This record gives sequence, structure tokens and C-alpha cells, in this order.
Amino acid sequence: MPYYEEIEWELLQHERIFKDFEWSFEFPFKMMKIKEVKINRDEFYNISLEVKCFVDDELPDEFKQFEIIDFIKIKSKFSSDEYLIENLNITRYNSYYENSIAFLNIYLSTTKITFNPEMNENIAWIKEWYLNGPNSKIIFPKTTTYSKKEIYEKILDYPAPELKEGSKFKIEIDKNGSILRNYIFCKLNDIENIIIGRTPDEMIPTWSNNISISYNSEKYINNENLRENIENIVSFVFGRKLVKIAESFYDANGNKIKEKIYNPVISEKLNIKNICNTGDKFPIPIHRYNHGDVELIVSDLINSFTEQDIDLYQMFTNYWNSTFLPTESRIILLAASLESLKNKWFESENSKSKGVIIDKPLFKILIKDIKHSFNLIFNECKMIKDNFGGLNRLSINKGFEVFFEEIGMEFGDVELGAIKARNKPVHGNDIDTETYRDLIIYTEVYQILVNRVILTLLGFEGLYHIHDSVEPVQISDKIPFSLEELRDDIYQLKTYDID
Repeated sequence: MPYYEEIEWELLQHERIFKDFEWSFEFPFKMMKIKEVKINRDEFYNISLEVKCFVDDELPDEFKQFEIIDFIKIKSKFSSDEYLIENLNITRYNSYYENSIAFLNIYLSTTKITFNPEMNENIAWIKEWYLNGPNSKIIFPKTTTYSKKEIYEKILDYPAPELKEGSKFKIEIDKNGSILRNYIFCKLNDIENIIIGRTPDEMIPTWSNNISISYNSEKYINNENLRENIENIVSFVFGRKLVKIAESFYDANGNKIKEKIYNPVISEKLNIKNICNTGDKFPIPIHRYNHGDVELIVSDLINSFTEQDIDLYQMFTNYWNSTFLPTESRIILLAASLESLKNKWFESENSKSKGVIIDKPLFKILIKDIKHSFNLIFNECKMIKDNFGGLNRLSINKGFEVFFEEIGMEFGDVELGAIKARNKPVHGNDIDTETYRDLIIYTEVYQILVNRVILTLLGFEGLYHIHDSVEPVQISDKIPFSLEELRDDIYQLKTYDID
């Protein structure tokens, strides 16, 4: 497939070498003379640098192993291009000879590089680049046409008048093109829209399906928090956490004028390759919808999410972290996500109960006459006295039931069983084989439960996904299976040896 790398992916997809005759190098202290700087990404897509220095002077005191360097600036001697590399960590260095010249190589790591950091004008587009895009290609309804042609041209310089007619030769040697279904267009209102697109499969790294989200309005260009919210909801629709590694800024002609390049925004203790190789787990069966419906659904969910008066940021932090963990840890973070949703709802104007049994002002009036007597009776037991004021609070399990009822979401025994199942791993209780089997299923149920609550709060009225082997279910309906059916017939856990 023909493509132009400059606009299809981030700048650091290949190693970049900056040599001293083309670039100048600035440090926050007096530095040895530099021959060249190499910048690339390692096998896990983290940024690394190699600085090659002439050994003419002593190594600066600032260069001690694992010392932090505030910044390095690399500026072109022939253009306005500039790179700002911040918060560098020295990992190691070694000296050697090359053609009888002594050199010192300094190896560093960093988390952020900015190309043309001072360029903040004429920005018409922002495109954010992500690892860990969905595996399914059919969810992208719109097509892009790619074409590339090669022209051979031969011109005689300063030809004699007699050669004027034959002094030029030009021919189009080759032309190739392709059409790919690779983007979702989300029209959010009359003037604002975003594009969610797949990058070409040839882009590096090849172990990830890479995507971009593009913005062209001031509202999104100038609001990083809003773009982060959209990243979360698009991740949710895809059923996998998008991992941002860069954001590019373009002028009206499509020229890249600025870029911020990052390490994958994920713990280094996790294997990013394994995360990117996991299968799709769509919360709604978006892969089954007609192409036109896909864009409407995604647009509606983005609109609803960005207009929410309930802050879901912390909830999504726990939600995504849960996807990287084993079952007994995963259910704990899913429980934290659901509890966060419940608490945010009860704190909002949408809740009727506010998470209490009796309206707070009325409760204060009702306990006014007995509070003094209660404190006298239990004067020696501070713990009981402290609990008196909490008599009006709903229990954890009852609180969830009231929450589900208030948002209009049906629930059954299997949902309530999942809520109770998180107690054993939370409190450090021993988990036998049979309990662990059920915990595996209840964790999947908890995932579905959190998905349903998010979709319900966003006003979604379609179908939700339980498992690839069964038909999707209406969002307002409870899971139509018992624990035994889920364990034995759907997830078929009975076939696994987990001892």
C-alpha cells in the first residue's frame, strides 16, 4: 500500500541521527563536544538516546550514573527545526577508540520529546497517536484512497538552440493505489467533529494495531482534558485502553509543524506487547452494526460523555488498570470502578435518595431527641457512638440495589453475586478451587456490570455484549443466565484445570 510516513504516524517510528555538522546541541551545563546524537525507541517503544562525544575535555560533574539532566536542545543549523528533550536519566556510558579518536558514549532515557516546542501558531489540526487499537477492521466504516506515482524527468542543462526541442524527457513510470476502510467520522455538532482512524499496517511497531484521533476545532485543540475524556470513551467503545505515544500538530495544508512524543503511558512493569496482542472485548457489539450506525453510536456516546456532569476520570483509572491484572486483583479494581460510579451518582443532582435511607435534614430532626441519651448509654464505647451518625447510610449491597433502580437498570442474582464475590479477595480470605472458579465468572460479570452502568449513564439504548457465543442483550435487561450456565455452558470453565 502506498503511504507517506510523515503524516501516517509519529516522528520517532525510526531511529533519528543528529550529526554535529547539521545540528547544534545545548545542555543546561558546559558539555563536551558532541559528534552525534541518536534517538530511537526500544523493543517496548520506550524512548532512548545515545550521545557520542569527543573525549577532549573531562566528563562534566553532572554526568554521574543515574543522574537526572533537565533538558537537551537539538537545533538545526539550516532550518528552524528544534527538538526539546526533557527530564533525561543517564543509564550508562562507555569510552572507546574509533580511527584513533577517543569517544565517550552516554546512554540516556527520557519520557518526552517535543519537536518545535515554541511553535504554537497556525495550528489547524491535532492528531493523537495510540498503540493498542482494536483488532477488528470492520468497525471502521469509511474509506481512504491512497495513491502514489513516480515520475522520471531528464533535462539537458543549457542546451544549444538546435537541441531545444529534444532537451527534455518526462515519463510517468509507475502509479499504484489502494482503497482501505479505515476510519470513523464522528460529527459531534454543526462545527465540531473528530476522526478515529487506523494507521497503515506497515507502521512500526508491527505488534500493535495503531490508531489516531484527529481534532480540528479550537474547542478540542485548546483543551487537553477534553481530549483525554474522548480518549477514555473511545477506549471504552473499543474495549481496550488506548496507549498514547505522541500528538502531532498540523497547519491547514497538512504539514506537521509540531509534535510531542511520549513513552507509552503505562507502567513499565507491564508487557506492552502482550497487552496489544489481546483480543477485542467490545462492551457493545459494534462489529455487528451497519456502517452508518457505527458512526452514530460512537458520536452519541462521545457527545453524552463530554456533556456529563458526573466526573468519571478516577473511575476510568481503576477500570483500565483492572484490565492488566489477574482475576483476584482485577475484580477488586472493577469493584472500585463500580463504587466510584455509584458514589458520583449519589453526589449528583440526578439521585433521589442521595445514598441515604431517610433524607438528611429529616434524619437529623428524628435523632435529635435520642442522640443525647444514646451517647450517655454508650459513653464508654466510642466505636458505637461513632457509628450512630451512620445509621442513615445504606449498606454497600443495598446501596448498589438503590443505585441500579435509580438509573433504571435491571439486575438479578448473578449481578448481586458478583458484588458480594469481591469481598474475599478484598479482605484477604483464602480462596479454594471451587470459589476461584466462581470468582473467574463473577469477574467477567463485574466487567459486564460496569459496562452496563457506564452505557446506561450515557443514555445508550442498544444492546450489550456478554460473550461471543451468545446473542447480545438489551441494555436495560439483566444478564439472562445463572452462575452455573455462565460457568458451564458459556465460558465452559469446567474444561479448565485451574488447580
